[in-house]
Amino acid sequence: MAREDPQINIRMPASLKLRLEEAALELGRSVTAEIVARLEQSFVGPKHPPQIIIRLEALKTGTPSVDMPLGQFFQAMSGTMRELTEAKKAEERAARRAEREANPRQNGPGLSETLDSAPDDAEAAERAAKDVLARRKRKLDLG
Repeated sequence: MAREDPQINIRMPASLKLRLEEAALELGRSVTAEIVARLEQSFVGPKHPPQIIIRLEALKTGTPSVDMPLGQFFQAMSGTMRELTEAKKAEERAARRAEREANPRQNGPGLSETLDSAPDDAEAAERAAKDVLARRKRKLDLG
């Protein structure tokens, strides 16, 4: 979106604003981008989408079969994939750090060491944003 796009000010319940902020944070976009994406989707999708239920069959380990809405399944899978991706990235960063510690350089930190700190900074920023949202949520629950 460009700065030339029209602006609109709206009122909404604080709990809805918090839900939008949480969704935007989870998807890595601004609240404005989240609102625009949701509004655009409301014009694209059907007015009353069919409720699609899928059955997850039991595994050999004795896990029970589960019926769940398709949207819930995809949401759960995307969360699982995100967690696996983050775990893999953390594992790779730890391996790079261990390699650097095993082979220290004489000239101080190089470009790769500087770049390796960026994911930690991003993680710290995300944790701080989540903390702010949690405080807002607690404040709403108290009010």
